[in-house]
Amino acid sequence: MQKIKIDNERKQLAQLRYFYLYALAGKILTFSSAKKIIEENAAWEELDKAVGSFIGKEFVLPPRRLLNDCKEVLNYICAVKDNDRALRVTATNRAGTAIHSFDYVGFDEKILSGEFAERETFLGGKLKTVEFNQDMSKPWVMRLIFEKGFVSLVVKNDK
Repeated sequence: MQKIKIDNERKQLAQLRYFYLYALAGKILTFSSAKKIIEENAAWEELDKAVGSFIGKEFVLPPRRLLNDCKEVLNYICAVKDNDRALRVTATNRAGTAIHSFDYVGFDEKILSGEFAERETFLGGKLKTVEFNQDMSKPWVMRLIFEKGFVSLVVKNDK
């Protein structure tokens, strides 16, 4: 992130912001489960500092598939119940045993998810706010709330 000062056409800086917060959440979960209080507190401080500098900045989330039926699934893009202008993701560790973040992306217009259902999709937007978990007996770290959302589809290259 220190090498890329301004974002490029591939939105690498916007992607790195997300991965940085995701990685810090992973550190917190790891230290919490290992009962390493000092390291966990340091990771929380680093996360808090990073979040403070990222509010209002553009993010691009990793590509995921959108599902129309999202009962009991993780790491997929899903509709937000009773809100046709938002999508959500529950981003977990590889095993699906701990939640790094609940990601909510709000859009200015209604989302017609049928256009990109079952396709690899990038979500993005400007980070509006972050809520931290205050009870680590529940295995999740944060809620990331984005505004000015956008969707980009992964295009397959047939070459």
